[in-house]
Amino acid sequence: MSLEERVASLERELEQLRAEREGAPLVMRDAQGRKRLEFSSSEHDHALKFFNSSGTLALSIGVDGTECGYIGICNAEGKVVAKLDVEQYGARLELLDSHWDSDSAVVIHGNDCDNAGGLILVLPPDDGPALEICCGDKAPDGT
Repeated sequence: MSLEERVASLERELEQLRAEREGAPLVMRDAQGRKRLEFSSSEHDHALKFFNSSGTLALSIGVDGTECGYIGICNAEGKVVAKLDVEQYGARLELLDSHWDSDSAVVIHGNDCDNAGGLILVLPPDDGPALEICCGDKAPDGT
């Protein structure tokens, strides 16, 4: 094969690789092949993800479909246990239970949907009543 043919062949392979990478996540791996960092982008999420030494998701920073930012912090098993995000009405901090089967959490809103000035929710692990603390002129029931 001539030099020109080899160059043309390499250019075709390069174009094929570029087409395959379009829209695919960019992944960095360590010497053992474990995922360490990933940048992914889709229609509704653009995220930079960091992985711990075993290759499990540890931290995610991104922009969601509402064009608002978020940070998610995971435990050693990769479950999100703390999340800071921005909604259309303000910031929200969620501190979640680290157990897979529990929905308990503490949620702090910088401003709730009714512009009450802030809201703290403590959600129990069962279907029991939640504790709501409203900071502002309106109570959680709107009164």
